[in-house]
Amino acid sequence: MALAAILYRHRESGHDLSRAHPAISTVLAGIKRRTARPVRRAKALEVDALRAIIKRITGNDLRSLRDRALLLVAFFGALRRSEVVNLDVTGRSPIKICDDGLVLNLTATKTGPETQSIALPRRSDDLCAVQAVEAYLAAVGIRNGPLFRPITKSGRVLTRRLNAASVRHILTTRAGPAAGFTPHSLRAGFITSAARANAPEHVIQRTSRHKSVDVLRSYIREGDAFEESAAAYL
Repeated sequence: MALAAILYRHRESGHDLSRAHPAISTVLAGIKRRTARPVRRAKALEVDALRAIIKRITGNDLRSLRDRALLLVAFFGALRRSEVVNLDVTGRSPIKICDDGLVLNLTATKTGPETQSIALPRRSDDLCAVQAVEAYLAAVGIRNGPLFRPITKSGRVLTRRLNAASVRHILTTRAGPAAGFTPHSLRAGFITSAARANAPEHVIQRTSRHKSVDVLRSYIREGDAFEESAAAYL
């Protein structure tokens, strides 16, 4: 942040100063080496763990229908929690249900201002996000506006959308606090599970929308750490 302020002031004053200048890049590299810490990634919620959570949501009340749909859409769409709550039935980030599945249109995501579409195909098992969304919408009767909304204890559906913190609350409630999952666990779990299922890297990236392949590969490498360890051959 301090460096950004310095660069900004130089540009405003008409002076050319780049962070690539050796006087700056060398110092930054040294600081990075001295302060380096292991990257703490969210615990991946893989597909088998997701199935166990979904099986525990046995009710057909509105909250159960909503939570089931939200978790499945977030996982198979590899969504960030802000993207989950910003989905609309009709609006800026509308969904579209068709014979083949569910299309999520994401507007102004972390990776850019342009609309990005993600296709979730129908499945024949209990992890079908499309069927879960259809069941949820049929029960709540939403025709426009936010897709996922707060539901009161009396079962009344509010008009506003869920906030991002609600995704953590729903996941913790359904998985249990001891599981140690965070909202990002759904996204990380999808990438890891897809890699374990030998999905091509470019296909995973199309869903995850990572601009950096290196970031995507960091999830895949972590998921395959034991399978690809040379020690396993000895």
